[in-house]
Amino acid sequence: MGFLNTFMTSALTSLYNFLDMFIKNDNITYGLAIIFFTIIVRIILFPLQLNGTKSMMKTSKVQPEVKILQDKYKNDPQKLQKETMDLYKKNGINPLGGCIPMLLQFPFMIAMFAAFRNLPILDNIGFLFIKSLNGTLSKNYTDFTYFIMPVLTIITQYLMTKSSAQTQPQPQRNPKTGKVEGGIDPKIMNLSFTVFIAYFCFVTNQSFVLYYFISNLLYIAQNYIIKWMVDREELKKKTI
Repeated sequence: MGFLNTFMTSALTSLYNFLDMFIKNDNITYGLAIIFFTIIVRIILFPLQLNGTKSMMKTSKVQPEVKILQDKYKNDPQKLQKETMDLYKKNGINPLGGCIPMLLQFPFMIAMFAAFRNLPILDNIGFLFIKSLNGTLSKNYTDFTYFIMPVLTIITQYLMTKSSAQTQPQPQRNPKTGKVEGGIDPKIMNLSFTVFIAYFCFVTNQSFVLYYFISNLLYIAQNYIIKWMVDREELKKKTI
């Protein structure tokens, strides 16, 4: 992580130096530098999100046909697999197209978490209600201001999972019990990941929490933009 830490320090310093020409207040400038840095990262990751979301939306639209195939070939797994793959091929769907782009973003998030944990340039620097961008909730739990960013981040994480759920294929559920058949319930996965992020917010410094909060907001906005783009493409196809 040494290279990434050096790169982030350099990037934040460059953004700080630019913003410092207009705002002569470190307790505002460094926070804005993190926000602009997050915007740049989300722009870089947008193609991955675009491809992944488009693939999931395509998969979601053929789910009724997949369900018909599952009922038709429930006693012939090999035939079911072949017919399903043929259906995906016919509709230009890569079965892993939605997973891989999203999974590629996860190591990047871990790298950001590790890098933000050790940025000396943020020592004794605050931002708005954040008293120290290098401070952590775990060490300052008696100060209620350290709870604000983690709570906001957990809320945006929940909203992000709700936004993503609109573009994801719905799992097959047992009509009587409501439980997911042949897989893990996405609701449980989303809840588990939200708890995981809550732990991150507790142990890491406020600079990463600020980064992740802004990243969540941008992800949600980008997701709605992608949905609008896909719906527009579908509308154009119908009018042709």
